Amino acid sequence: MHDPHADPTTLLKELDVLRARVAELENEAATLLAGKDPHTAERREDTPCAELQQLQSILESIDEPIYVSDPNTFELLYVNHAFRRYWGEVIGRQCFEVLQGRDSPCEFCTNHLIFGEKAGQPHVWEFQNLINKRWYRCIDKAIPWPDGRLVRYEMAIDITEHKRAEQALAESQRVLSTLMSNLPGMVYRCLNDPNWTMIFVSEGCTELTGYQPADLANNKHVSFSDIIHPDDQHHVWTTVQAALQSHRPFQTTYRIITAQNTEKWVWEQGRGVFSDEGELLFLEGFIADITERKRIEEQFLQAQKLESIGTLAGGIAHDFNNLLAVIMGNAAIVQKPPPLPPKKHEAVADIVTAAERGSALTQQLLAYARGGVLKPIPTDLNRLIRSVLPMLQRATPPGIQFVLKLKADLPLIMADPVRIEQVLMNLVLNAIQASQAPGNITIGTTARILSRTLADRLQIAPDTYVQLRVHDRGCGIEPGIIERIFDPFFTTRKTGRGMGLSAAHGIIRGHHGQIKISSKPGKGTVAAVWLPIASRPEAAVHSPQPPRERPPRGNETILIIDDEPTVSQTIQHMLSSLGYCVITHSDTDHAQVFLASNAEDINLAICDMNMPKCTGREMAELIAARYPHIIVLLTSGLDNGQADQSAGTSNVAGFLHKPFTLMELAKTVRAALDS
Repeated sequence: MHDPHADPTTLLKELDVLRARVAELENEAATLLAGKDPHTAERREDTPCAELQQLQSILESIDEPIYVSDPNTFELLYVNHAFRRYWGEVIGRQCFEVLQGRDSPCEFCTNHLIFGEKAGQPHVWEFQNLINKRWYRCIDKAIPWPDGRLVRYEMAIDITEHKRAEQALAESQRVLSTLMSNLPGMVYRCLNDPNWTMIFVSEGCTELTGYQPADLANNKHVSFSDIIHPDDQHHVWTTVQAALQSHRPFQTTYRIITAQNTEKWVWEQGRGVFSDEGELLFLEGFIADITERKRIEEQFLQAQKLESIGTLAGGIAHDFNNLLAVIMGNAAIVQKPPPLPPKKHEAVADIVTAAERGSALTQQLLAYARGGVLKPIPTDLNRLIRSVLPMLQRATPPGIQFVLKLKADLPLIMADPVRIEQVLMNLVLNAIQASQAPGNITIGTTARILSRTLADRLQIAPDTYVQLRVHDRGCGIEPGIIERIFDPFFTTRKTGRGMGLSAAHGIIRGHHGQIKISSKPGKGTVAAVWLPIASRPEAAVHSPQPPRERPPRGNETILIIDDEPTVSQTIQHMLSSLGYCVITHSDTDHAQVFLASNAEDINLAICDMNMPKCTGREMAELIAARYPHIIVLLTSGLDNGQADQSAGTSNVAGFLHKPFTLMELAKTVRAALDS
């Protein structure tokens, strides 16, 4: 009995056995019929009785049903033992009644063939008996009967198991074909040659490579080696050959170039198929598209890099801003009346300028790491571009012109205008440096709704965005440099710090937008920025420039708690110059002991947020619980949302970001005390 779960190899062997048996029976029938001429109508009166008995004995011994019937009356004239075993004693009854349970001759009867166009030749055909539901292979022939008439001879070989095996094989092949066609990849069998000549390729080939299976079969139009990225071909070859040497499966990851000339990452797993003698016959395996997985991995690695740089930047910013606070604070004290001699005043001004540039650099570091705090407001990007343009034109060499293509009625964006101005300046200055006179730099804006597909490609949410484009026609950027263009401190210019585009990238991502750079060497560069629009139309906010003023003064008592003695001393000098009585402590434990006996004399406490024993927030909460009359200001060299963290404590009146100017300190302290 056929096993429905047998593998295709077993089924093929069963079919071979059945075919051999059929051929054997056909030969037996041919032997019996040898020498019989169906066109001879004369009776052979001289046929010995012994010969007829021998013929009958042979027919009776055949284990397949045999019958002889009259072609005109359909009467059964002879049936052998195998026939009687199935249908009983039926001599004299009509064949169609016995075999098919019919009242009239069968429409598929072959008499017209064996007594007509195929007279004298056996006719072989297959059919399913509808009574017992079994399949038969029938051998029909017209033969002379002893009374001289031509009669129908038929031997029916039961091929039901053969048919079931064929059907099972067809079903196995159908299931295998369905599985392969639905796999998200390509199943293959190929030769181990430099072309990876494909013997078999599944239908998944088309979706994976863009080529039809027939294109790859036997390298008809393209070889699989041609599809592998040139830079990865050696890697694939050496990986596979090493695995074949040790008769083990292989796995490898590489790139392919599709028929549409797009690049995809694929993962392949395969093995060599060897003969019993150990000869390599071919390779079999599976190839899957992992382009999306690679993209997610790159995003993850980028996020890890951002996190690492953010941690590093935060540490640098905190320590560096503490140093800058000391420099700027003391410079401010030195600049106070009486006025310095001109040369000394100029030297101090240079110190302040250098410190401010250092502060801007730390802000760029924090912006790249997205650790800076943004202050988004409804902003008109077109107005911002026009306001910055005059300053940019002053920095532009003669012969380079700006072309504005700003969309009218552009939606407002929800953005920090100071940070977006910084991004615009960086992009345009890069374009200026890449351009040569005569030439144009095009600055354009537009609004567009991003589809899910495009948004996924840009790694932002589907929404309506304002797009800013800065297009120069300068020297362009090499592909290898494009990949690193947003890395901090990476620059191709001798005078650059490599932070401009890094900061721009961090700022735009902090706005939930995206920035992309595309370029062709010798053709120019396009910087494209996408920024989400404001959720509802509002008037853009423009803050007027504050008039020059003198720093406010006071005479209250202020306690400074900062673990950096130089910082606390500098703040002490700055506040003392404004008339305040100032006490400093660099240790929170000592500060608590001092407050226990002197709290009633203290009006304001300035606490650093990042002290080791007790944070500024914890110190503020302790002061609020024990000495509610003392107002607290928090300060830090970081800008990662600590101002927001300070909210919620009842006695915290504000936050100072280091480094700060004398005016910023004076205003913040006075506002806190007056509150």
